[in-house]
Amino acid sequence: ASSSTFLRGDQTYAAVPGGLSVADQWRLTSNFTITSTGTTDITANLERVDTAGQGVIGAMTESSGIFTFPSTGFYLVTANFSYSLAEDSQWIEGAIQATINNASYADMVSQNTFIYKTQGATTYQTIYVNSLIDVTSTSNVKVKFGVASATAGSGGVWEPLLLGNTNSNATYFTFLRLGDT
Repeated sequence: ASSSTFLRGDQTYAAVPGGLSVADQWRLTSNFTITSTGTTDITANLERVDTAGQGVIGAMTESSGIFTFPSTGFYLVTANFSYSLAEDSQWIEGAIQATINNASYADMVSQNTFIYKTQGATTYQTIYVNSLIDVTSTSNVKVKFGVASATAGSGGVWEPLLLGNTNSNATYFTFLRLGDT
């Protein structure tokens, strides 16, 4: 079994032998306006969680919203998308997309919900999705995350916000290496 170290606050810990060798979490740091009915990739304002009490094992890397795995294996990848809108939207979407050839991406999972304005106020909604990803090559197998909305592109209050926060998890992504491929 492999062993690695991770940082938590101001202390360094070793991974439990035979336990998870990758447990990493990233979040959106600021709100993102959804302006398309087609899937729009989340490409900026991403950070590894760094709030006191949070920590990671292993290290995913990210470049322009594309996440690279540190080692081969089976990974559980989860995404929590948080939205707000001051109007109605027939549907909003959150998706995990993956490539096995470092070029063509396909939806591994895509989930939809709707927002219905209540009492004239901003309404909030969350989508949670997950997928098992078989990482047979760290050069070729990668993931990214995307969003869309039925009301996007309408301008003003009709465009939903994907919520981000640099101090706590609003929209966030988790990567857990479960075992060898």
